[in-house]
Order: sequence, then C-alpha cells, then structure tokens
Amino acid sequence: MIKWIFGNWKMFGSNRHVQHFSHFAAKERAHIPSHVHMGIAPPALYIPTLQNDLQQLGILLGSQNCSAHPEEGSFTGQISAQMLKDAQVDFVIIGHSECRTAGETENLIAQKVKTALEAQLNVILCVGETLDQLIAGQRDDILTHQITKGLSGGKVHLKDQQIFLAYEPVWAIGTGRIPEVDALKETLAFCRALLNTLNRNDTPLLYGGSVTPDNIRHIFEYTHADGVLVGKASLQPEDFFQLARNCP
Repeated sequence: MIKWIFGNWKMFGSNRHVQHFSHFAAKERAHIPSHVHMGIAPPALYIPTLQNDLQQLGILLGSQNCSAHPEEGSFTGQISAQMLKDAQVDFVIIGHSECRTAGETENLIAQKVKTALEAQLNVILCVGETLDQLIAGQRDDILTHQITKGLSGGKVHLKDQQIFLAYEPVWAIGTGRIPEVDALKETLAFCRALLNTLNRNDTPLLYGGSVTPDNIRHIFEYTHADGVLVGKASLQPEDFFQLARNCP
C-alpha cells in the first residue's frame, strides 16, 4: 500500500538550503522503498529551482497555496493555479491552519479547491481543531464543517489528479505534542466515515502535527493514516528522508 510523505517548508529556505536538499535527495532517493511516495512544497520563489531536480528523482513538487481566482488578472501578490500547473507543480496545499488564522474563510478555501482541481493539480486540503475546540468537545463538528465545505467546490471530474485530506490538529503543529494513539485513530476513522458519505472513498488520509522520524512508524502502525504532512521535519533533508525510510 502506498504511503505518502509530504513536506511543507512554510516560510523557510534559501538558495543554499535548496541546493543542499537537492544534492542530498540525489544521493538518498534510491534508498527509499518503492511504496513510499514523497513530495515537497517550498516557498513559491524556489519552485523553479527545485522543479527539474525533483522531477528527475520522482519527488512531487508542491505549492503552499494558490489564488482562488481561476483567471489571470490584477491580483497583486497572488499566484494562480494555472500558473502553478504551467510551472509543472504537482500539488497545492489548501486550508492550512496558518492560512485560516490569517483570514481565509471556508468559502474562500472551497473556491481554491475548485480552482486547483480545474487546473488539474492535486490538492491537499488541511483541516483540524484548536485546543479550545477540542476541550469544548467540538472536534467532530469542526471537522464535519471544514471537510464538507472544503470539498463542496471539488465536484470537478478528477482525471489524473487526487484530493488528499490532511488532519492537522492546530494544537499539535510545531508543539511537539501529538494526539494519543486511540484518539488519533478515532479521529481519522471519523474523517474516513465522513468522506465515504461524501463519495470520497478513495481519498488518502494524512496526519500532520509534530511528526518526527521517531514517531512516524507508531503513527502508521496504530492509525488509519495513509501518509503524513510534515513541517519542521521536512526542512532538513536528513530528517525528511529518515521519515521515508522509517515508513512501515
């Protein structure tokens, strides 16, 4: 069964860092099991630099976001899904909690999903509750709303592209904390059941939030996760490829 390892570099990186990652990847890629598929979403500035190297190594190239506007136009600072496709980007992350915190609404996220799919990009839709919402017992309601609304714009005929759902509890991102195994297994099972009611039975489920080379095997072996979306652990190629090597 395929296991997915996606990295999100967020607003980190430099030309030197990109070169180090590419050189390390060229040496290590052959040692990764064939059932492990990898992808990296760097800051948009470094997409062209990484594009050729990653394509040759069979590593997917991603964007951390895209515009909701389907057509080019006077939208300063934005990058369209069509532009990303033209740059040979493979996937786009949409709805990350940091983007939601910055003001992205459910309607905007749904439009971005629709626009990205229409551009024939793979989509990673991120969902997750805050600590306050978890304590208040609102987790399932929050996830139901985010998943249902986020995928409402995705009723596009999928050709070769894929939708991934990444469960990233906001309280676990960058904190070193992850849900208890039973709680994570229960949450992913809830997400799977909801996806089934939405006729998204084939949607791979990812987990994100303080994933490390030390706990990734535990996550895979005791939950229903099909893959992971990692932040900090993807910045250093040594850690990122150790994640892939540790996949069961």
